[in-house]
Order: sequence, then structure tokens, then C-alpha cells
Amino acid sequence: MNRRMIILLSTVGVLGSLFVLDRFVLNPQGGDNLAAPVARTERPRPAPVDAAQINKVLFLDPLAKFEEIWQRPIFVPSRQPAAIAVTPTTSIDDGPPSDQPPNIDIIGVAIGPTNSAVMVRTDRRTINRYFTGEQINGWTVEEIKADTVTVKRNGDRWQLPVGVSN
Repeated sequence: MNRRMIILLSTVGVLGSLFVLDRFVLNPQGGDNLAAPVARTERPRPAPVDAAQINKVLFLDPLAKFEEIWQRPIFVPSRQPAAIAVTPTTSIDDGPPSDQPPNIDIIGVAIGPTNSAVMVRTDRRTINRYFTGEQINGWTVEEIKADTVTVKRNGDRWQLPVGVSN
């Protein structure tokens, strides 16, 4: 016999001895033994999700809305994103706008039917999500569009382009 066979037979012998000890010595009547099956309890099933809940959660519009975009060829040298200039906007009662735009690196937006979010890179490895009305480095997110995010502070309003580092 080789070494593996000896280990296998030893394991079978130990397990068999434990089974016999449990069945006949410790519980001869068969009540409450360790080999008895355990009753399973069923977990409650969640309620089915209706279409209204699904539409409330989804962020993306139907694909038909983007037909013009996905029909364009991808690998064409002239395919460039539209140029968006950072422009300060002020209301009548506010002071003059700041000379420098806020140092906020917007890398993306998610626009939904009830709320929208903006993804901002705060350092090399950290990306945070902000909703309308929240503050980023003292600037309040006022409006989120597909290509720009409007922020304000102390009367200054800036429209920052998405995907362009400031």
C-alpha cells in the first residue's frame, strides 16, 4: 500500500467510528443526533418590481434618442467633440464674475429623470459623485446638463465643460 491509500483508509475509519459512536452509543433511540437533517427555513421573497419603479431608477434614455450619434462612424479623424468654452454667467444683482474658473475636474455626468449627478476627480485616484445642490470645494452645483455643469459661489456662476480639465 502506498502512502495515499493509508491516509484514505485512516480517514474512512475515523469518520465511520464517529458515525457509529453518534448513532448507537450517544443516541441509541435516534432522537436529536448529529446526523439528522436540519430543517430549512425559507427566506422571504422580495416583491416583484413594476415598470414605474424601473423607469424611476434607470438613468439612460431610450437608444432611439441617440440614433444620430450611434450611426456616425467612430474611427474618423474629423470626429471631435464639440468645443465648449468656459463662460462665466452672472445675474443682475450679483457682483462681477471671478477672473479664474474653479479648479474642478469634471469627468462625467449621469442625468436621470428625477435627479442628476456629476463625477469629479478630486485627486489622482479619487472620484466623487455630487448631486445638484451639493458643494464641491465651496462651489455649489446648480445645474447639470449633458455637456456642462453650472456651479456658483458668492454670486459667481461658471459653466464648466464635461471632460475638460480646468
